[in-house]
Amino acid sequence: MTNNKVITLTVDVFFVDGTAFLLTLSRRIQFVMTEQTLPRTAKQLAIHLKRVLRVYDHAGFTVRHVLMNGEFEKLKNGMPTIVINTTAAKKYVSEAEQKIRVVKERSRGVVCTLPHLYIPRRMKIEMVYFVTLWLNTFPIQNGISRVSSPRELVTRWWMDYAKHCRVEFGTYCEVHDKPDPSNSMVTRTQEGIALGLS
Repeated sequence: MTNNKVITLTVDVFFVDGTAFLLTLSRRIQFVMTEQTLPRTAKQLAIHLKRVLRVYDHAGFTVRHVLMNGEFEKLKNGMPTIVINTTAAKKYVSEAEQKIRVVKERSRGVVCTLPHLYIPRRMKIEMVYFVTLWLNTFPIQNGISRVSSPRELVTRWWMDYAKHCRVEFGTYCEVHDKPDPSNSMVTRTQEGIALGLS
């Protein structure tokens, strides 16, 4: 495990119905992170990338190299602590592209299970996060551990079936509410749709 403390990230931007997401994938660990990014300016992308670097740093990993496509060339000056390698024009980082395809395919699979005719933008964003969460939940065959999942290795957070799998994504729920005063005839639940872990 100690020789896996220095990692390389692959990064790319993808779109789901016009909403931009930044995807990062660490080699060997295979930990995937997605984050919605509104403006795709160099400043905003650098903020997102620094957030990702903090997650790895907090877990004791050091990011030395970041592989990106040519769109990220403008980030090189703003991130002096890491080596940013960009691809040639119209070329892409294959690992990130493959993981983007997986995230989109799984998201389409979730959409097919939903009974809703219209899916709001906020729900689509949460669906991408939900898919990313489950991609990181199980050990990866070609990862650095056959026992621990990427999420456990990086965030030190374990999933509990009884706690986290009570409600499927997109399910209509009546959520308990505590009205004040509690002796009135006001309803004790609020309507909602599950957008992640229960």
